[in-house]
Amino acid sequence: MTEKAKYYGAATRLPTPIDPSKGKTVLQYELKAETPLECGGAYMKFLTATPSFEPSSLVEETPYTVMFGPDICGFTDKVHLIVRYENPKTKVVEEKHLAAPPMGRKEPNVTHVYTAVLDADDNTYSVLING
Repeated sequence: MTEKAKYYGAATRLPTPIDPSKGKTVLQYELKAETPLECGGAYMKFLTATPSFEPSSLVEETPYTVMFGPDICGFTDKVHLIVRYENPKTKVVEEKHLAAPPMGRKEPNVTHVYTAVLDADDNTYSVLING
């Protein structure tokens, strides 16, 4: 990233949409910051399946189903796991956040592996950092 306090993003369309409301979904990625993350997020957003979505049209407000990864700024130092879904009764889109999110990792030049496991069969989740 060349500029501070700027949003960056990259998007691609998966060959088959992921439905975290069915079975077990494992989201995992590696992150290595060349300089300490002072104020920003390094999370992934798994976008809500929309037939008309084009990856080149990605913006901050593009609807997502799962957002996962570290967010560090001032007193904020946490790993987000946010699941968005439409309440079947009210039809209102709700967000569920971790009640006690783990802290992010700030060390520069160290690779960290972030893993979220969502298990719809027993309605549980886990967040792992470096295993």
